[in-house]
Amino acid sequence: MADVLNDFKKDVFRTMNCVKIGKIISFNGIKKSAQVQILFKAVNADGTFTSLPVLVDCPIFTLQGGASAIQTPITAGDNCLVLFSDRNIDLWFQTGSENAPSNSRCHDLSDGIVLVGLNALNSPMSAYIANTLRMFNGTTEIDLGPTLVTIKNATISLGMLIQNFITALESLQVVGNIALTPASIAILEAQKLLFATLLL
Repeated sequence: MADVLNDFKKDVFRTMNCVKIGKIISFNGIKKSAQVQILFKAVNADGTFTSLPVLVDCPIFTLQGGASAIQTPITAGDNCLVLFSDRNIDLWFQTGSENAPSNSRCHDLSDGIVLVGLNALNSPMSAYIANTLRMFNGTTEIDLGPTLVTIKNATISLGMLIQNFITALESLQVVGNIALTPASIAILEAQKLLFATLLL
């Protein structure tokens, strides 16, 4: 009897969907949902393996609270964590309100919720920096350290731009009390272009 119960327990665990690692196949920014391929194969009764079907219309988790949120670009190929709801989420996804389950579905592949941002060891993401909050998009980066803030792109930082700007101001020459010389205007215009490479 113990062996039968253990085999039954193993079968239940093998078929229950709790948390799986997946990959984004496509993302719908309007519906805030994604299609996801699970990166674990199912084990068949004969010992062979089968890819799980692509999950469709999975809600994407967004870090938010009140009227504030952080939206990151989600693209095909992003790795993610898929959490499977205890019960059917269809009515909640449509209305956002409390509902009775529309059927008896439990821990089903149809009820996945996606958290994007899981990384394997071979991920190209840069290493974490101690005591620093880092936000980046492509080559644009903001580092919030305990005492300093760094804003930069691939070529220059905001701190360097400001230093250059102050140096340019120090070298300005004026005619009389208010008019700038053409050379001084050219220096300011050059600094304006440099600021434009980093800031809107």
